Amino acid sequence: MLNVMDFYDENYEYLIEGVVKNKSKRCELFDLSIGNRLSVFSDISNKYIKMHNVVTHPDEYYDTFLGSSMFHEKFHHSEQALMYYLSSREGFKIMLETLRNCNASYLYGIVLDIYSERMLCGDCTVSLIGMQHSHDLGFLNDFSSYLQKKNIEPRANENLMLNTRVSVSKANKGGAIDGLSLSKDKNIVHEYDPDKENKIFQAYTKNLDTKKIIKTKGYGLSTYSGSFFLSREINRKEITNKVGLNTYTRSFPKL
Repeated sequence: MLNVMDFYDENYEYLIEGVVKNKSKRCELFDLSIGNRLSVFSDISNKYIKMHNVVTHPDEYYDTFLGSSMFHEKFHHSEQALMYYLSSREGFKIMLETLRNCNASYLYGIVLDIYSERMLCGDCTVSLIGMQHSHDLGFLNDFSSYLQKKNIEPRANENLMLNTRVSVSKANKGGAIDGLSLSKDKNIVHEYDPDKENKIFQAYTKNLDTKKIIKTKGYGLSTYSGSFFLSREINRKEITNKVGLNTYTRSFPKL
């Protein structure tokens, strides 16, 4: 179980003056990772509808929110921790290990499948879209170079793809959510070309027949291998009781 603060490197940590103690800590590397994703998004922001009270440009991020207590509220989210993890050396090593276990020589794209209790906020959506467009700056660019050094070829023309799908148990109040429903369209093939458009698919777990799939396939916590990402420090025992007795805590090495 990984918390946002687990990704703060003590060599790059600092405190913001005038902000309450439990919200004042920052990390230069974490700051930069969000700034990079916003920089990428700002270049393509005209393709998306402007969302109210959502940061869509790095200048607004650095000048307004990085030095305020609202940084904690807007960016200490589990999705930001996940994006930071995937973009780190540790994240690269985990993905490389998976590829080598598959004896892969080529990698054309990655599907990021996320489960969250609530649908993505606007700021996390913007960051994820920026991450999906990061062929010149950030995750896709860095991971492509890393793969080549490890003798695995990414998609030609440095155009590795990233597709994000999110299943949620409830939507925001009055918020819209994609009505993707497998139970009612079993014969429909959902086509998506990230070279032409970049979307993030979100759907209710009930619309995806998740409970039925779990029951039919006999899935349980023992079949899951991975990490839980948390937006804040909470009682570990509390989470363990909710998700099952086989949950364990994994320490995250400093980058």
